[in-house]
Amino acid sequence: MAGDEWLTVAEAAQRLKLKNVETVRRWLRQGKLRGTLISDSTGYRIRASEIERLLSGEPLPLTPEPREPQGGELTGTERGREG
Repeated sequence: MAGDEWLTVAEAAQRLKLKNVETVRRWLRQGKLRGTLISDSTGYRIRASEIERLLSGEPLPLTPEPREPQGGELTGTERGREG
């Protein structure tokens, strides 16, 4: 979503009215909340629209969002060719 604000874990916890930021991190690991891990030192970033989705009770889509293969990853068709 263009122009969607990115939040830190602490900012997401504040918007969700959670006292413990570890709850947000746990939800990210469990897939209850979608976010992007920037780096181990920087941590996760969560789109504001994802917080709104969670607050509205809208479920996560059944299939993950498509993404480009990362370095060294094989696509489904390349896996079939691997010997």
